[in-house]
Amino acid sequence: MIRRSDIKVSGNPFNLIIGLFIIIVFLFGLFRLASFVYRILAAVSPVLLIATAIIDHTVITDYAKRIGNLIKRNPWLGVGAVALTIVAFPLVAAFLLSRAISRKNSKKQEANFQRYDSGAGEWINYEELESKTKTPNYRSYDEDHLVQ
Repeated sequence: MIRRSDIKVSGNPFNLIIGLFIIIVFLFGLFRLASFVYRILAAVSPVLLIATAIIDHTVITDYAKRIGNLIKRNPWLGVGAVALTIVAFPLVAAFLLSRAISRKNSKKQEANFQRYDSGAGEWINYEELESKTKTPNYRSYDEDHLVQ
C-alpha cells in the first residue's frame, strides 16, 4: 500500500500554472466554437424551420402538443420549457429538422419493408445442402514440434 508520505511531489508551481493556463485556453476555445455554431444556427434557423415544415409538418405540431401537455401537467416546468425553446430556438429548429428527416427515412424504410413483406418482391430460389461435419484433428503441441 502506498502512503501519502511516499509520494514525491515536486515543489515547482510552474507546472500547475501551465496546466491551468492550458485548461483555460481549451475551455475558452470550446466556448468560442459553441458560440460560432450557435450564431450560424441562429442565422439559418428560419430556413431550418421551413424545411422541417416542408418535410414533415407533424414534427412541429407534435413538439407544440408536447409543450402544451407539459404546461397542463406541470405549469412551472412547462413555462421553463417554453422559455428554453425561445432562448435555444436555433438548436430546437435543428433538432426538429433532424427529427423530420429521420421520420421521413423511417417511413421510406417501412414502405420498402411493406412492399417486400406483402409478396410484391421476388424471393430467391435456393436449394438446401446437406452438411457434413468434419472430425477435428486433436494433435498435441508436442507431436507437432517433435525434433527429428
